[in-house]
Amino acid sequence: SASEFNILNDGPPKETYVVDDAGVLSRVTKSDLKKLLSDLEYRKKLRLNFITVRKLTSKADAFEYADQVLEKWYPSIEEGNNKGIVVLITSQKEGAITGGPAFIEAVGENILDATVSENLPVLATDEKYNEAVYSSAKRLVAAIDGQPDPGGP
Repeated sequence: SASEFNILNDGPPKETYVVDDAGVLSRVTKSDLKKLLSDLEYRKKLRLNFITVRKLTSKADAFEYADQVLEKWYPSIEEGNNKGIVVLITSQKEGAITGGPAFIEAVGENILDATVSENLPVLATDEKYNEAVYSSAKRLVAAIDGQPDPGGP
């Protein structure tokens, strides 16, 4: 499937913060994400996009793919500075998070690592994709807001 390449070429979602190419997210999750992430963008000027893909056909792993998306969607340092990308590969039950310097600094390496090693793969392994994505979003937003870490599953 060429979907992973279509995502690269289509650019960031305009009205939403989600590209659910794997087709695993409910309407409720998409709506909840839009509320959470549009509020974040309004308050903190940081934009977080979520992408689900069933599988990667290229040799890239989740992290390489997330970096490819960031570079393609936001080609300049200025554009990418305050952007974050979360990728969930449903067949491989793995995820990755990348972002520009301002985004990475706002979240912090510890929470980035914890979200990638806990929320995304653990919940995806149980095929709880909605929870994997939404709990990751809540954890990242809490970190950006300096709130206590809600933790992993």
